[in-house]
Amino acid sequence: DGKQARRTGSATPLGVLFDHGCDAINATVMSVTLAAMSQMGPGWMSFVFWTTAAVTFYWATVEEYYTGALRLAMINGPNEGLQIAAGLSLLTAAIGPAFWLQPNALLRPWVQINNNELFLLASVACGMVTVLQNAANVYEAVRANKAKVHGGAGKFKYRVAFSRMIPFYLVVLFSFLWVLWSPTDIMSRHPRIVLWALGSLFSKLVTQLMLSHVCDEEYHPVGKTLSLVSFLGIHTLYNLAHQVELPLMETITGSKILQVFNMPVMADRGMNIILPTVSEAPGSVLVPHEELVLYEFFVIATISYLHFVWGVISEITQILKINCLTIPYPPKGA
Repeated sequence: DGKQARRTGSATPLGVLFDHGCDAINATVMSVTLAAMSQMGPGWMSFVFWTTAAVTFYWATVEEYYTGALRLAMINGPNEGLQIAAGLSLLTAAIGPAFWLQPNALLRPWVQINNNELFLLASVACGMVTVLQNAANVYEAVRANKAKVHGGAGKFKYRVAFSRMIPFYLVVLFSFLWVLWSPTDIMSRHPRIVLWALGSLFSKLVTQLMLSHVCDEEYHPVGKTLSLVSFLGIHTLYNLAHQVELPLMETITGSKILQVFNMPVMADRGMNIILPTVSEAPGSVLVPHEELVLYEFFVIATISYLHFVWGVISEITQILKINCLTIPYPPKGA
């Protein structure tokens, strides 16, 4: 995909999928890297930073699906965004990461805000502006094509166009609620696993969208993987929400106490959840094994994504009679 592929006569739909698929993975790589660089920590700030990158990329892909072209803003992620990220990384290496935890000198007379918090707010603001532009372009594309299609059939319906993002938003919303309600603070203990599990699921959804665009097919975001992960997430959230209504657990000497909705939860020093019997704690509650749920989520999303990628590459290479990573030059003298 790109000028070099067109120059060598090797431009194919598989190259388009490779390009956007790698960009989708890079959205998680860069967001995790920049969150670590700017000292956002293993908490909600890193989660919001990843969400901003994922939502922005997802909307850009939706716009390309409806308009047939990828329109980049004057300041965009693939160009200026990467240069800004590289510049900030070099700056951090030169002056040290403690800079991000210091109050911003320019805004200090008016507001007390650290440099990493300002960086997060600026990223969210830029992402929101880009998403609004993408949504406006999708709206115009649907309106323009409705006149060509009698009754606005298929994807050129407003409710169809904007409802395609609902499954992705629900996954992000439920995951954020899990991060906020986690009785063992799962994000603080396993931030990379949380973000990479979501990143694998996000990459599959985006690649499915691009595959539908390349094949000119209807995009159906609700698949087997999303359904299974959604069931896993809803089950976990139900357990967490149900605990709020139970009596407070009695404190046991020597255990570490975590506060969630003012509800003490017991965990040992290794942060492994203790499930005491009634004789040990009459008012105890049953806490789901969050680490097991998280690793199940990560394994399901990762294996499903890899299986999807393998299947798509195999089918396209067979149908188009091309190689995946090599260019089949004609034999000499032919």
